[in-house]
Amino acid sequence: MNAILQISDNRKQLLEDCRIMQDALTDTTAIDEEIDNPVMEIEIVNGIIRNSIKENAEKALNQNGYMAKYKNYDERYNKLNSRINHLNNLKNKRHLQYTAIGAFMFEVMELPKPPTVFDNKLWIASIDHATVYKDGTIVFKFVNGVEVEA
Repeated sequence: MNAILQISDNRKQLLEDCRIMQDALTDTTAIDEEIDNPVMEIEIVNGIIRNSIKENAEKALNQNGYMAKYKNYDERYNKLNSRINHLNNLKNKRHLQYTAIGAFMFEVMELPKPPTVFDNKLWIASIDHATVYKDGTIVFKFVNGVEVEA
């Protein structure tokens, strides 16, 4: 409750800081742009693979040479696909973070002035984690990144 009281003292500034953090930390513009290149390249590799398979079916090719080429194209495809999946996972994490910060902001707006009783819903929506030290100090990290010692 002390940690929540500390952050609720300046609620207006806290909410403004959260909005700024939410925009900065959860922006996916760069990820979207970075996804475009491997997506275009994977389409090209797919076309090359299809053409290679078609050519192998229509002509008697050296199978060792064909398999070596196919293996290279397949490896390239898998690397690109892995990169796209990684970027999509980052994008999904940012969307989840956006939602978590939004939920935190909602809970802060709904806090009574001052909050007087422990609220489990508020705890879940606002606290990312708490670290307890040997000396008994507890540092609460809120979902917006703010740390409060209480």
